[in-house]
Amino acid sequence: MLQQNQTRVSYFGQGATTGCDRESDRFSGSSSGSYSNNSFNGSEGPHEPMVSYTEFNDLSPIPEGTDLNALLDRIKQGFDSNSWKETFQSIDHLRALNKSFPREINVLFQAFGVYIEKVLRSSKPCIAKNVLAFVHEVLTQADTSGLMKTISSQLAVLLITKAAHSTKTVRVLCEKSLDTLVKKCLCDETLQVLSQNAISRDKVANKIAFHYLTLGLDIIKENLSQVNKETLRILFQSLAHVLEADCAQSKSLAKKILVYIRGLMGETNFMNYVHLLYSHSALSYQHAEKVVAAAESKLKIRHSLANALAERQSVDPYFFFRKREVFLEINRQSYCL
Repeated sequence: MLQQNQTRVSYFGQGATTGCDRESDRFSGSSSGSYSNNSFNGSEGPHEPMVSYTEFNDLSPIPEGTDLNALLDRIKQGFDSNSWKETFQSIDHLRALNKSFPREINVLFQAFGVYIEKVLRSSKPCIAKNVLAFVHEVLTQADTSGLMKTISSQLAVLLITKAAHSTKTVRVLCEKSLDTLVKKCLCDETLQVLSQNAISRDKVANKIAFHYLTLGLDIIKENLSQVNKETLRILFQSLAHVLEADCAQSKSLAKKILVYIRGLMGETNFMNYVHLLYSHSALSYQHAEKVVAAAESKLKIRHSLANALAERQSVDPYFFFRKREVFLEINRQSYCL
């Protein structure tokens, strides 16, 4: 039997109304319309075999009394097989197990994580579609199943890569899964993945990652004050690089995000934090200057970063986020950049 897992994982923004549910978004402008295609039955492409895909509601539950150890062995054998049909069937078994035992999903990933990653990278569309269906079903239940944050962040990396697939249905399923991921699995780990991939060398992947980063930030809004110091550092570095991107829309969104963060922090704390990043070589002088200029782009009075650095005012030992009357304190002395 699978062991009972009592772990409950908390993500940012659970229960909140998402930016995609409203007519307009704070950062993204408008919600994407690419998620309307929920069906993945049928074949696509001249080399795609005719396959019957099973919808989640039609998956048969695991019968009571089933020898689960034997079933897990059969799944492993299917993944080890050179037959795409057996691999396909193993994915269906995982989907059925996830449906019957959603709170055991971490156990399944511990047992089959390597295989899941392998099939997610598969070039065969029928395999990719079925495993993406499994991933979407896992992410959909993430807020109740206790999906480990490390797993959701690893899935984010694979989905960003897969979202540029040549097969349209695969791309749509990736987008659908990424949309669910930012709605239900936002945490420091996933925000870091999205921020890092937003400045990757792959121009397609970085646009996809930045799009979902903006959606994620729009969802958590003021809860951005709850991110850890590593996430905040990576986010600032990512935004600084996006300000130099070729895409005018991305630049505009990065400016809006920095203006919003500056409003949360307050002017003094924002400037002190940028100075902190620069002094620890987390931002170059040029990037720091661009970040400050972008954050002040809607203000009539412009402050010079050079003057701020020259003044070198005494650094407050605590760093504050302004959130109404509530302040989050981060001890700077333990700040590792």
